Amino acid sequence: MQALFQIVEHCICKVKAQTTPYFYGLLFHEGRKNCSSMGRGLGMPEKRIRKSFKNAKVKTGPIRKNLQLLAQKIPLPDEMRVLAVDGTMLMKAFAQKIDHLAHDYDGVIRRATRGLSLMVISLICGGNTIPLDFSFWENKTDKTGSKKNNGKLEEKPNSKYKTKIIMAIELISALKDFVFFHYVAMDGAFLSDKMVGFLETENLEYTMRAARNRKVIIDGCELKLCDQPSLKLIKNERCKTAKGLYKGHECNFIVNKRKKRNGKWETYYIISNMNLSAKEHVEAYSRRWPIDKSFRTMKQYLGLRDCQMCDGIRQAFHIFNVFMAYAIATIEKIANGKKSVEEILNEWRLAKKSQNFSQSDD
Repeated sequence: MQALFQIVEHCICKVKAQTTPYFYGLLFHEGRKNCSSMGRGLGMPEKRIRKSFKNAKVKTGPIRKNLQLLAQKIPLPDEMRVLAVDGTMLMKAFAQKIDHLAHDYDGVIRRATRGLSLMVISLICGGNTIPLDFSFWENKTDKTGSKKNNGKLEEKPNSKYKTKIIMAIELISALKDFVFFHYVAMDGAFLSDKMVGFLETENLEYTMRAARNRKVIIDGCELKLCDQPSLKLIKNERCKTAKGLYKGHECNFIVNKRKKRNGKWETYYIISNMNLSAKEHVEAYSRRWPIDKSFRTMKQYLGLRDCQMCDGIRQAFHIFNVFMAYAIATIEKIANGKKSVEEILNEWRLAKKSQNFSQSDD
């Protein structure tokens, strides 16, 4: 365990030695995370913070590699390592010229909105999340063309469009040989014949939520999950599992009944290719939830949606800096036995830790 801590601490020192004033501002400035606000809050010239974006495309690669190294050497060897893929929306309702803008559903406000739609892949270990990579999702058509006679914007096909399932497959493919994990966890939006076929081809174990109206075959009977007799809960049963076929793929189907925060009960379904008991399947899927907590912390404490740059490369640079700040705070949380990343960030900001940038303009 001590050796692993030393490896991770060495990586953190290496990252800190390459940090920019912008990264410093994300970690220690408590206000809005844009160049002007961080400059005022930290007593630095705004131009100096903006200079951090110079050669942003070149700097992004090393940040991505350092995130993978942190994930690979996370000092929790006895915990299950879960590769989770999920989407999040950075709302920019009034933006017009930012690259990769899209209209997508925002789970926070529970409606579709305008902004940057991110497909994020993270490693979750022992309830701790290390964000690794992301892709911008864009709509199938855009409305940036000229206006028609009726005044509406003309919709044009978007050559950059990819389905979220294809993007998730690309993210997993890029990381599966570089980061060790036990299984992949995703929500029901990614369940498809293409995704299950990819995971089986790559010999990857997975767990995914499934909509109750998905048709599956159990005991030779093709019905919706909610109508399958083998998945009916009796009396005080809370979970049950059954083997069957989904789109020709052999897998396990799990039903679980749980109590929500409002006191009401809900029943949901899981599909997986792992050989576990019903209760273990439920626990395996529940390990995916910390990725949603990481989105909340990165938005509220690290300014994930605050960047005002119009260029997509600079937006990506900002996002990867937020990922790295969250990863370093996560490692610090593990090392000090704290309850949350927010607690670490609050302590750092309260102590007003500083770093000397006088010898580096980069």
